[in-house]
Amino acid sequence: MELFPSFEAFIQATINGLMMGCIFAVIAIGFQLVFGVVNLPQFAHGSLVLWGMYITWWLAEKHGVDPYLSMVVTLPFCFFSGILLQKFLFTHIMDIEEPMQMIFMLGLLFATMYLAEAIFTCNPRFLGKVLYLRNPIYIGDFSFHRGLCISVVISLIFLIFTNLFLTRSYLGIAIRACADNRFGARIIGLKVQFLYIMAVAIASLLGGLAGTMLISFSVATPLRAFDLTIFAFLIIALGGFGSYIGALVGGLIFGLIFSWAKVSMFSTYAAAIVYGIMFLVLLFKPAGIFGKLEAGK
Repeated sequence: MELFPSFEAFIQATINGLMMGCIFAVIAIGFQLVFGVVNLPQFAHGSLVLWGMYITWWLAEKHGVDPYLSMVVTLPFCFFSGILLQKFLFTHIMDIEEPMQMIFMLGLLFATMYLAEAIFTCNPRFLGKVLYLRNPIYIGDFSFHRGLCISVVISLIFLIFTNLFLTRSYLGIAIRACADNRFGARIIGLKVQFLYIMAVAIASLLGGLAGTMLISFSVATPLRAFDLTIFAFLIIALGGFGSYIGALVGGLIFGLIFSWAKVSMFSTYAAAIVYGIMFLVLLFKPAGIFGKLEAGK
């Protein structure tokens, strides 16, 4: 019995996986920013993605706003949410023991998940009124979800912009310097607390962006916050903690594996296959593909 239904199905799954990988990379880079710069396991990052999905859905379905134009609201909301999180929550747990940090972050994840459930209920939410997203794009014998295609283009633009920001701008270079050596950053006069706030705010903005992209072709439920957080953690573990290129590559690999598993003869066990392959990769290369850059030095 063949692993895939046909060669065409394999090609379709490969392309879809790469496109999904771009969106996974946006999620992972946001997680990486907080982990690398602030040295906190931001397990509530998946909730920011979820809230981005819900805000986009609410504006599109209840008020007729185009889902992509809703980024004018979604991105500032998530950006300022990141500022508030760092100033009023994360600042107070940065110096406590790591197990307590993890417990706090998991508590924040579940609190924001259940808040979303209380407001939006457990019913799956999707963009049913945005009719143009339903029409697939045909390229030869292959068809692609229009929402996914548009979302990939926007995600790539933001990935390129984020890379240029982190490597070319003064603020981006200062954030990376703070990630490399926070004590050295203080010595040379960088405003470390401000850089922490900016890192969390930008990471939260990327989470909101990913949420808008995801809702354009999938559904939102409160439990997705937990899944997305696990995905982000696996991706940066695969690419290498502290490596932003690793987050991008890890996202693409994760998207490919997930897409292949979903259309293979073992599709029922897709999640188990993905986690199993990730486990094997990390077993033989525990530092990730691009090694490890220790945060907080």
